[in-house]
Amino acid sequence: MHKIAIKSFVTFSLYFVHTFQKTFKELLLV
Repeated sequence: MHKIAIKSFVTFSLYFVHTFQKTFKELLLV
C-alpha cells in the first residue's frame, strides 16, 4: 500500500515539475 502511494506521489511530482518547467519556459519566451 505504501509503495503504491509513494509511486503515485513520485509520478505526480514528476508530472507537475515537467508541466511547471514547460510553462516557465513559455513565459520566458514571451
